[in-house]
Amino acid sequence: MIDAHFASKQGPIAARILATGGRFTIRGNTSRGIFLESQNDGIIFLSYETFGGPLTVTIPGELKGSLASVEPGSSDVHIMNGELVFESIQLRIAINQAEDWQPGEIPTLIPAQELQRSVLELAALAQAPEFENSLFQTTGAVLLQMPEGAKSIARAHIAELLVGLRRGDADMFYAAASQLAGLGQGLTPAGDDLLIGIILSAVRYSGMARGGRNWQQWVGKLPDLIRRRSTTLSYGIALAAVQGLADERIIAGLDALVAGREAAEVISLMRGYGASSGLDTLAGALLVFSLAD
Repeated sequence: MIDAHFASKQGPIAARILATGGRFTIRGNTSRGIFLESQNDGIIFLSYETFGGPLTVTIPGELKGSLASVEPGSSDVHIMNGELVFESIQLRIAINQAEDWQPGEIPTLIPAQELQRSVLELAALAQAPEFENSLFQTTGAVLLQMPEGAKSIARAHIAELLVGLRRGDADMFYAAASQLAGLGQGLTPAGDDLLIGIILSAVRYSGMARGGRNWQQWVGKLPDLIRRRSTTLSYGIALAAVQGLADERIIAGLDALVAGREAAEVISLMRGYGASSGLDTLAGALLVFSLAD
């Protein structure tokens, strides 16, 4: 007999992928959840945590033990009668009654000059030793125009991204972005996270910075760049960002920033997402918000 359990909520992109049915391949099994890639269309995240997101399906935390034995690379997962079925461990998760997740409304935005001051405050805080060797720290150094110490290829590309945005130079912007896509380790390399931060901030908070409309056209091309150079998961997150969607912890952190909340609170919210992905995503957003007018 197959044990039945129930998903409590699902993001809009996850819901669309699940609705296509078919089989799924396990791409990652972590302490926070499982990544499933559809044979038809995209990747979803089965999360033991309560945080919502566009690719996320929230499942009972009690399943962590049962699912711990599921091996990455296995394709024994499929949809049947509104349930996600794990054949090898005789477990099914009902998804047809899950609540639909959506991000909250955008808060009232602070004036551009205040936002720029917040960006520089965050850039300064990023220079703390605890953020050493992160793109968050590197981006902060670029924004503060700090003298460069050891040669950093990433820093040069981040500086080129900023100049491209400031000048409205699409060629410079894409050239730098192509070098950052796929840069780093893991399911979502740090360079991807930074580019996703640029996408999300340009779309969700459009109109905050010079050339906002043009930037939306530019960032719409970044997911395909990530697809060619990086991971399926990064590509899926980038596609969500083009729609103004992201994990609720990312949304909460960026909303706090544009609403004028304390810099320490912004950092706390962003670092709650992944090992470093939240802060690297924040780095990309800082580049966009530094040009607010």
